[in-house]
Amino acid sequence: MNCLIIAGGMGTRIGDPEKAIIEIEGETILERSVRCLRCICDAWYALIDPSMQRTKKILRTLGISIMEKERGGYIEDLNYALGIIWKFPILVAPGDLYIIRCQDILERIRYALTLDKAVISFVDGGKFTGLSLFKDFGGSYTNVDISGYAMNVNTPDDLEKVRGMDKT
Repeated sequence: MNCLIIAGGMGTRIGDPEKAIIEIEGETILERSVRCLRCICDAWYALIDPSMQRTKKILRTLGISIMEKERGGYIEDLNYALGIIWKFPILVAPGDLYIIRCQDILERIRYALTLDKAVISFVDGGKFTGLSLFKDFGGSYTNVDISGYAMNVNTPDDLEKVRGMDKT
C-alpha cells in the first residue's frame, strides 16, 4: 500500500507550521506515524510546503519521497498528491495526527481494507481525523471509528493531552 503524509498546513492554532516535527517523548509526531504504519506501507510519500526545511530534513532521514507545493488548502493539496501517486490503495495521514495506539490503528486499517467502499475516512467520535484510505479516486465511502487510538494535535491543549496519555 502507498502511504501519504500531508503536512503542508499553516499550524496557526499551535503556532508552528511544522507541527509534524513536534517531539513527544523523544519522537516527533511524524516519526511515530511512520514507525506505527511502516509494516503496512510499501511506499511512502509526503506533501509539504517548500518553506518546511526542518520537516524536509526529517522526511529524508526516514526515506520518504517528498512532494513540494505551495499551500492551497487540504482538499486541493490532497487531490494534487493523489493525482501524482495514482496507485491505489493509498493511506493518507495528516502530519499532525498522533497515533496513540499503534496496533489498534493497524487493525482498523486492515478492517477498512476489507470494506467494499472506495474511500474510508477514520473518525474520532464522528469527527474527521484526516486519516483516510483511498482504494479509488472517488466513489462510495464510509467511516470507521478510531476513537481513543489517535488524536490531531492542533492546539497547545491538544499537545498537553497527548503528552499525558498512555501510549502503546
